[in-house]
Amino acid sequence: MSLRVLAVLPCLAIAASVHAADLPPASVLPVIKPFPDPLTMMDGTKVTSKEDWMTKRLPELRTLFQHYMYGYLPKPTKIRTEFHRVQQLFDGKATKKEITLHYGPKGTPPIDLLVVTPNRKKPSPAFVAINFCGNHTALEDPSVALTRSWYRGSCPGCEGDKATETGRGGQKDVWNVEMIIDRGYGIAMFYYGDVDPDIRKPENWTDGVHPHFMKPGQTKPGKHEWGAIAS
Repeated sequence: MSLRVLAVLPCLAIAASVHAADLPPASVLPVIKPFPDPLTMMDGTKVTSKEDWMTKRLPELRTLFQHYMYGYLPKPTKIRTEFHRVQQLFDGKATKKEITLHYGPKGTPPIDLLVVTPNRKKPSPAFVAINFCGNHTALEDPSVALTRSWYRGSCPGCEGDKATETGRGGQKDVWNVEMIIDRGYGIAMFYYGDVDPDIRKPENWTDGVHPHFMKPGQTKPGKHEWGAIAS
């Protein structure tokens, strides 16, 4: 789907400032086989500067992907960070921070973020990742908090849809955090179940973050609203 969206960009005669109302239905979009130039805007203008990309092309692409693929994303409110459990790792090579992200609307479940960065004088690039079995499975460190959310039955140490101590480090070979640190990178990750747990039946949108962003009386996303993948 994403490639198809990119492929139709040259044929959409729409101004650089894209609005959802101007976009045609997906069913009438033609298929163009040559892969388009991502630095050509929808009106044919070339991107020639960082400003062009940030103020023109990036908004175009964001609108296209939200309209045709992921749905339009809501804007969280009252974002607040809570830092805790700061600790040295790997014999002093890295610092581990656990950060809880609180945001509104009121009642929206928080996100527990695990951040591990190399101890160096200059800033380090970092990977941002979503894990599927909880932050505590990426490291054997006993200080990493167990996930508080619903827990996948196929994940290490799952008992009754809850994470347990026996799952610690159960996916350390998947993430290889120390290798990432040794190569000069950091990593920031969170558990997908904090946002959209896989316990929902198709007709039930009462768990995770979705119900907190719906309008009064709404029970499921609208035609162009965000779903599970977008969250």
